[in-house]
Amino acid sequence: MPIVINRELLMSMPNLKVITLLSVGYEALDLEMLKERGIRASYLPDVQSDACADAAIALLLAVSRRIVEAAVQYKDNVDIISEPSRFVGREVTGSTIGIFGLGSIGIQVAERAKGFRMKILYHNRRKRSVKDDFDLGAVYVSNLYDMLPQVDFLVLCCPLTSATRGIIGTKELEAMKSSAILINISRGGVVNTDALVDALHRGVIGGAGLDVTDPEPLTKDHPLFDLPNVVVIPHMAGATLETRNRMMDLSIENIVAGIEGKPMPSEIPIK
Repeated sequence: MPIVINRELLMSMPNLKVITLLSVGYEALDLEMLKERGIRASYLPDVQSDACADAAIALLLAVSRRIVEAAVQYKDNVDIISEPSRFVGREVTGSTIGIFGLGSIGIQVAERAKGFRMKILYHNRRKRSVKDDFDLGAVYVSNLYDMLPQVDFLVLCCPLTSATRGIIGTKELEAMKSSAILINISRGGVVNTDALVDALHRGVIGGAGLDVTDPEPLTKDHPLFDLPNVVVIPHMAGATLETRNRMMDLSIENIVAGIEGKPMPSEIPIK
């Protein structure tokens, strides 16, 4: 289960001076308490961007091309190889992708989407520079509801905040194409899980690829596991050997700098 670094936990460690998180998000921290105690904290932005973007594209392909579904059924029945139309999926090349949250991970998703000649739309708190948009071949959509009906794939890369918690619910899912596929590599809480399950059951959208869920972990009998058009993986988008090595290196740099009273390479701004 995720650990929440709350007031109770912090009060049990009176000598604590430095915290480093092995994650991009830091919603598990009680920032007010850290400020009161003068505790410094760091996180790991950017180091997981490539791995997470790779995972987003892997999920996108797995769901659209029905790869997991086909692999499971082929293992149980090798005769389905004679049925080439059994697992007809959706083509990725030339489709439209919508990226919700064009930060370091979202940018890398867009870079990979270019390789599939995808039309790239994005929604952000604010528009990126003209140069960024040009380099990525991306088009900014200021209103989320203007982007949703256009996309074949919606990839969530935004942080979990009070503004984004549950932001993808019934209304948003019903605004999407019935063939659209939702990919979530951000935080499970960005999506209303009950609304997603309902939308998938009713055919409101075409499928989902989830690295993160709410709750996390899911129960063994959770309905998401029973849907053939859903691929759920256990919060492993950043799990590559190269990424883990970079995470350890940056974490050590943060801890040493924090203890020595020096600037931490990736300190969380606590205001």
